[in-house]
Amino acid sequence: MNLRFLPQEWLTALGKIEADKLNEIRLRANQPTVVCVGGKKFYLNESGICLSSDNALTATNQVLERILLAACQKSIYAYNFQIVQGYLSVEGGIRIGVCGNVTSENGKILAIKEISALNIRIPHVIKDCSKAVLKHLKPLCNLLVVSPPGCGKTTFLRDLIFQHMEKRVNILLCDERNEISASVGGASTFGLSDCDIYVYGEKSYVFEAGIRSMSPELIICDEILPSDMGYITAAAQSGVNVFASMHGRDVIEVTQKIGSNTVFDRYVVLSNRSGVGTLEGVFDKDLKKI
Repeated sequence: MNLRFLPQEWLTALGKIEADKLNEIRLRANQPTVVCVGGKKFYLNESGICLSSDNALTATNQVLERILLAACQKSIYAYNFQIVQGYLSVEGGIRIGVCGNVTSENGKILAIKEISALNIRIPHVIKDCSKAVLKHLKPLCNLLVVSPPGCGKTTFLRDLIFQHMEKRVNILLCDERNEISASVGGASTFGLSDCDIYVYGEKSYVFEAGIRSMSPELIICDEILPSDMGYITAAAQSGVNVFASMHGRDVIEVTQKIGSNTVFDRYVVLSNRSGVGTLEGVFDKDLKKI
């Protein structure tokens, strides 16, 4: 886990936390640093995690801007195309959410300045975390993974890739934020070697160009919106299966957004009720729990 863009004081404190349980680091200007560990929120001080905000590490606006600059390898300009979308992806699949003053011109976002908050999300590979649902995905079908933010959707999708790579399925990954594959120099640092990956490509482009050029059996993409359903439906109707994820608390909420008459044959619902990635259930296309 490469967090070298953080000041040494934070690195020392984080070094006292079990790395495989650290999910998120939330920094707000002049506010106590909050960390999510094992799905639970704590404050961060020099001794590690604590329940009280007293003596918690605090970052100023200047510190936040220095962290962002370091994460961009001292070139905000080179990464501005990501930052204006509200996030920055760095080595290892780490995603940094960015908040601040938005500068725009003629409706186009030009920059985010005067940084006020950073949300650092730490990815994990949890082997076999999707294995319990594999029996419900035979034969290969269309799946939507549903959960609120921070409940393990991306980790779950990543493991589904591993599981289907072992079955020699031709997989095309649409990795818009480079969070699933954590690709560096054209190779996934998470070991997604037997998989074709478009990094930073918009879903509309990947679905059209990828189907035409890579002949996938399965396309996997993260965090879809209702506006994405057109090309997902077109892909499914052309014989390509789709695994996707979407923010939502349950299947009722997401089908209110995208409609109940969709191409998805299965829905998996995750939560953090008993820890990040708690499987709440698998549902069929009629929204009945299996």
